[in-house]
Amino acid sequence: IPKGWKVSTLKECTTKIGSGATPRGGSSAYIKQGVRLVRSQNIHDSSFKWSGIVSITDEAAEKLRGVTLLEGDVLINITGDSILRTCVVDPNVLPARVNQHVAILRPAEGIPTDYLHQYVMRDEYKEYLLGFDAGGSRAAVTKGHLEEALILIPERSALNAFQDLVQSLKKKKS
Repeated sequence: IPKGWKVSTLKECTTKIGSGATPRGGSSAYIKQGVRLVRSQNIHDSSFKWSGIVSITDEAAEKLRGVTLLEGDVLINITGDSILRTCVVDPNVLPARVNQHVAILRPAEGIPTDYLHQYVMRDEYKEYLLGFDAGGSRAAVTKGHLEEALILIPERSALNAFQDLVQSLKKKKS
C-alpha cells in the first residue's frame, strides 16, 4: 500500500448503505406520475437506464423515505442476474427511492463519487463481493457484506488528481 493510503471498509467511507422495498401491491402500486422507484433493471455498469422506470405515490414514497436517493449516490444491484451492476444516480431521476434489489452507497465527505463508483465497478472487486454471497436460490450480497467490504483509499492529493481527471473527461464527453 503506498504511503499515505489506507484500507478502509465501505461502512467507514460512506454515510449510507441501504436498500429499499417494493411497495405493497407490487406492480399494481405503480402510477404514471409520482416519485420514481429505481429498480435493478435501471442499473447498468456506468449508466442509468430509463427504460422501465416506474413511479409510486407520495404515500408509498414516504414509507421508503429511508432510501431516498441524493445526487452523487452510487447504486449497486445486490440480487439476481444483474448482481453488482453499478452506476451513479442520474440527477434527472430525482426525487426517487430504490427497491429491495438496489443498494445505495452514499460517499462520505472527502470520498469522490467517481472514485467509489469506479472502485466497486472493477471486475476484481465484484469477484471479491461475490465471495460474500449468502447463497440461497439466487445470488445476493447483503447490507452487512457491503459494510464489511474493504476498499483502498488513496491519500488526498491522489484522490483530487483522480477527480480532476474524471471531471475533465466528462466535460470532453458532453
